[in-house]
Amino acid sequence: MQVIQYDHERMHLDSYGELVRTLYAGYPRVVESKILEAEQNFDRSNPFHQHGRFSSFLLLDGKRPLAHLSAIMDRRLPENIGLFGHFECVDDIDSAKAVFHKAQEYLISHGKTIIRGPVNFTTWRNFRVSYPEEQPPFFIEPYTRSYYRELWKGFGFDVAQCNVSTIEEISESGYQAYEADYRRLKQAGLTFESMKEAGASLIVKVLHELTREIFSDTWSFVPIELDEFSYSFNGILKVLDGDFIYLAKNHEALPIGFCFAIPDYYSGHSKRLIIKTIGILPSARGYGIGKALLYLLHNVSCEKNISQFIFSTMRSDNIAMRNLAHTERIYRHYEVYELTSKAAKSTNNVPH
Repeated sequence: MQVIQYDHERMHLDSYGELVRTLYAGYPRVVESKILEAEQNFDRSNPFHQHGRFSSFLLLDGKRPLAHLSAIMDRRLPENIGLFGHFECVDDIDSAKAVFHKAQEYLISHGKTIIRGPVNFTTWRNFRVSYPEEQPPFFIEPYTRSYYRELWKGFGFDVAQCNVSTIEEISESGYQAYEADYRRLKQAGLTFESMKEAGASLIVKVLHELTREIFSDTWSFVPIELDEFSYSFNGILKVLDGDFIYLAKNHEALPIGFCFAIPDYYSGHSKRLIIKTIGILPSARGYGIGKALLYLLHNVSCEKNISQFIFSTMRSDNIAMRNLAHTERIYRHYEVYELTSKAAKSTNNVPH
């Protein structure tokens, strides 16, 4: 067996694709999504490369790929922090350690003493490990093999953040009860505009501005520019339904919040809506804007025969958001990890 280090070489990216197809053989859409994201991230036209660099490590048994990992450095993060991303591996701790160790050596050689992951370049792209696997993946979910938890922890990583996705029947969501909040805010001069009304290009620009401010204090946040934000939307813009994306504006017509939802194109047995993000500016919180946005989503979902809501990847400790979601029926858990400088030194003797 050998570990190959590479950057943009097509033959090694093809091996990564072969590994993904093997690991997710039952989910062809997940395979397609993971390969497409890697191709977009590794492509030299990705605006990320103006701010960071990466190198990838591929474990081969002969020609058979067993594990893959990218070591990522981003100048917009604190200078001692590096990232691990695009991790895929067979269910074997030694295979995982082989690429973990090589990628760790690479980051340490560049002065990184804290490693975070899995993060596919930035947290604006897919990140986290998901578990368990009983329920099938949904569209734009950061879906992984559940045994990855043990592989990361087996190398010394600690859990840095936990998230959950919940699921609810639309008839049991209770979001229609938020009508009073919606009407009160309308009377106060707030307006609500869908992407279909505003146009996709304007919505993407406003979402970029809002998310940079709303989520600036989140884990491993990087304030990316509009070109990189738009680049990350390249694949998804074609399938967005403008009726499920709303902006909330104050009485001066300035954006103060939004909701971003998208139909679950993976679901074959029911029509589900994935509520990906609800974000409200700190100065506008506590007035019921999130409730008003959910009321609008409820109405349009009923019109389009949506049967279920999936509230995607909420932070487990975000009590306000979980109360707003009105459900404790968990669909899946997620974790993201950090390896401290002390732990990093202790793993230097891992066999490879």
